[in-house]
Amino acid sequence: MGYLKSERPHRAVLDGELCAIDGRYFFIKGRICIPVQDSPDAFVWVVWVSLSDASFKRAVAAWEQPGREAADPYFGWLSSEIPCYPSTLNLKTNVHTRPLGERPVSWRTARH
Repeated sequence: MGYLKSERPHRAVLDGELCAIDGRYFFIKGRICIPVQDSPDAFVWVVWVSLSDASFKRAVAAWEQPGREAADPYFGWLSSEIPCYPSTLNLKTNVHTRPLGERPVSWRTARH
């Protein structure tokens, strides 16, 4: 999937939270929230998750819809390496949409 940086505007669509490359590769940005003992706040990793074409289209269609958090989660593959952990690439993941204005949350399922 390598290409020149100068080709990026013609091959990739990125709005900060959603990304499509060549109309074949689809990604959504999410959060992995890790509880912190004795703290009301969680430690958060921001990650990219690859989605199928069908799941990406469903996510885009619901992106600006109130109540989108009630939708079923999207299955995907974790596409970010998280420092300090064994390889996190391609871990099975479920992406749970949050209310408008909030980034989705990713939950790891199991190694494939």
